[in-house]
Amino acid sequence: MLAMGVFFSVGIAQTNQGVPRATAKQENSEGRPPMKHKTPDEWVKDLDGVVALTADQKVKAKALAEETDVKMKALRAQAEADKEAMKQKRMTIRQEQKAGLDKILNEEQKAKLKAHREAERAKFGEPKKHRTADEQVNELDAIVTLTADQKVKVKALVEAKQTKMNTLKEEQQKTPDENIFKEKRQQIGKEYRAELDKVLTADQKAKLKAHRETMKQSKPAHKK
Repeated sequence: MLAMGVFFSVGIAQTNQGVPRATAKQENSEGRPPMKHKTPDEWVKDLDGVVALTADQKVKAKALAEETDVKMKALRAQAEADKEAMKQKRMTIRQEQKAGLDKILNEEQKAKLKAHREAERAKFGEPKKHRTADEQVNELDAIVTLTADQKVKVKALVEAKQTKMNTLKEEQQKTPDENIFKEKRQQIGKEYRAELDKVLTADQKAKLKAHRETMKQSKPAHKK
């Protein structure tokens, strides 16, 4: 799991100190495992395992981690200060570090990291964030590099899919038969992918297929 020393907000599951979840059996007051402290080197190694950093990116990411480590140590030294002020400072440091990481990673790496965040949220039972049509187009663009015309067409496809899904949710509230609606959801997804294939080039389809395979491998195995 992606992790770092004191505090790092790249979407990986964290405590109020920003350290990713440990595998220890003990749990905190929220029913979640306690966090394990990671050094900047360990954090860079884990990040590399998720997004495949270049040598130059590793150097920059480590410098970013060390800078944040210093900031967080200084912040903890002021623990007696007003808690709300501390919260605001933590948020600012998170934002600064996230912005710094965005400058280090390329668009494909950002897309991989975002997918990793969602997998982590799902793993620990946190709700998946609803994505707008524009957000989904941007994510696809980061993976396959869409043309302006393709962006318009893909957005229309996403909006059509969302409309169908919303209608299906309304129907499910009236007739809560999960098996029936599971098949309908799968059909809507299948139709969307078929239409998307008509929009993308062969090279883009190959990139998207490779990305999906990577995401499947990164998902945690289901417990029996």
